[in-house]
Amino acid sequence: MSFTADVKTELAAIRPQRGCCLAAQCYGMLEFAHAFCGADISLQTEHAAVAATYSELVAACCSVAPPAVVESKRRGAFYTVSVREPWERRRVLERYGHAVGEPSVRLNRANLDCDGCAPALLRGAFLVCGAVSNPESDYHLEFSMPYYNLSRDLLALLRELHRFAPDAPLRPDTVYFGGGTPSLLTPAQAKRLIRAADPVPGAEITLEANPETVTEESLRGFRAAGVNRISFGVQSARDTQLRTLGRPHSAKQARAAFAAARRAGFENISGDIMLALPHYTQAEFDETLELIEKGGATHISAYLLKIEPDSAFGKHPPEGLPTSDEAADFYLYAVEQLEHHGYRQYEISNFAKPGYEGKHNLIYWDCGDYLGLGPAAHSCMGGKRFCYAPDTAAFLQDAAAPIMDGSCGAEDYLILQLRLRKGLDLEAYKTLYGKQFSTAQLAFVQNCVRAGYATFDGRILALTPAGLIVQNSILAQLL
Repeated sequence: MSFTADVKTELAAIRPQRGCCLAAQCYGMLEFAHAFCGADISLQTEHAAVAATYSELVAACCSVAPPAVVESKRRGAFYTVSVREPWERRRVLERYGHAVGEPSVRLNRANLDCDGCAPALLRGAFLVCGAVSNPESDYHLEFSMPYYNLSRDLLALLRELHRFAPDAPLRPDTVYFGGGTPSLLTPAQAKRLIRAADPVPGAEITLEANPETVTEESLRGFRAAGVNRISFGVQSARDTQLRTLGRPHSAKQARAAFAAARRAGFENISGDIMLALPHYTQAEFDETLELIEKGGATHISAYLLKIEPDSAFGKHPPEGLPTSDEAADFYLYAVEQLEHHGYRQYEISNFAKPGYEGKHNLIYWDCGDYLGLGPAAHSCMGGKRFCYAPDTAAFLQDAAAPIMDGSCGAEDYLILQLRLRKGLDLEAYKTLYGKQFSTAQLAFVQNCVRAGYATFDGRILALTPAGLIVQNSILAQLL
């Protein structure tokens, strides 16, 4: 059983990124430990990591105190974990839809919210009642349980997971049509692509659009095709600035696009704006914010102008570009004004009304899996990054192949989490990657707090808007 123990040690260290999947793993452990079948909600195991995981997940998912792990050594190491308080047992039962005193002999599918929940549940089930032999010898996978119907439910769940095989379609919970200018697609083409992606019900489906490329008719078509989130590249409310940027639309067209989107039935509307443009002023920001807010935007992305060396601005920089200090002041002003108007900053460049945070981009920043298709598209699946070359012809000729681009590990997680205003959870950092800050790093963090660049409560390190401006310098000390 040493191979099974090794596998369980590895699986016990995995924590799903999504809350629903974490809850599903907890449910799998509870269900297959027969926690719902008697008066006591407990687990008995010979595996210390399994006992610790059980205690941690029950506490996190059911809002109870962590059940104590009791070790007995009379016959070798043996661990018992029990939820003892009656009110805590009731809370656990209610969390997973079970009545007090009613044996559970069937899986409650209501505890599986997305496609990632099924593998998480199976992981939990294996931890408490599974065994596996070394695949290099005579491979054997076994789950032991006393209830026939429960075993049938488990087999059905295993059969469903065939869609996670490499030759089967994934069922995403977000779909994102990014630029270029995807609004040049016809609604029929968008519908065909959405159908091919086969997203789960209720998935967030975003289409980026340039204001000059849409009409009320086309927006109604996109909405009927399944697009439920539209993102307009507004950039500025001043036509002179738009011409400087080489944008073909006008402020009038941007206003018309927002109005048409609302009439077409879109409730989730995002607008992109740019800060620190040539000859930029706070008044220009105020005008742009007014345009987008009156347009009904629920989400705003506000980016500082970045000049790439090979771009037109890189080769011929325009006059009147703000200094780095002036750009920082414009950024802080934007954060202040957006927050004042009800757009909460949740990422370095992204602001949203409550409940309208971009679900798709949060997957990137939380180091979740995402699949990018098309020239220059990037992906990360199973901790492995890959991309496609920016070669449209290769795609048209079916000759494009993914290029491996390394692994996503602890460094990526730290960088991306510190982009988010929620910050980096040091306990999660340690649990996921085995990393923890040194004494010198913690001292540096305290210096950042005193300088107003960060907040830190001993567990969560979060950068303030001022800290986000100098994020690269802070990261250089923490990596």
